[in-house]
Amino acid sequence: MKIDIQKYGENAIDNVTITFPNEGVTDLHIRIVPNQERSFYRHSAINFSFKATEEYPFKPPEIKCLNKILHPNIDKNGNVCLSILRSGWKPIYELYQVCMGLLHLLE
Repeated sequence: MKIDIQKYGENAIDNVTITFPNEGVTDLHIRIVPNQERSFYRHSAINFSFKATEEYPFKPPEIKCLNKILHPNIDKNGNVCLSILRSGWKPIYELYQVCMGLLHLLE
């Protein structure tokens, strides 16, 4: 996970901020501010929790939306439906791909 964070820092995505609510590196928060004019969520800060289990990167991280929003791919409990977080997950995916997937979901 530390390598993922370091690689992400080298290729950070505009409008995406990573913070660490705890001392560990397996739990983090992803804050996305969509800026595309076509996005319903433009200029809104949407927060997600990212929890890497012991099986990461062989199993996808657990992602939850912390905001109450109306989105066809986010249920009322914050569960995110994104193919790379389910059956499409591959161990080569990193924090960068997760953030890009979430950003595209909101834009």
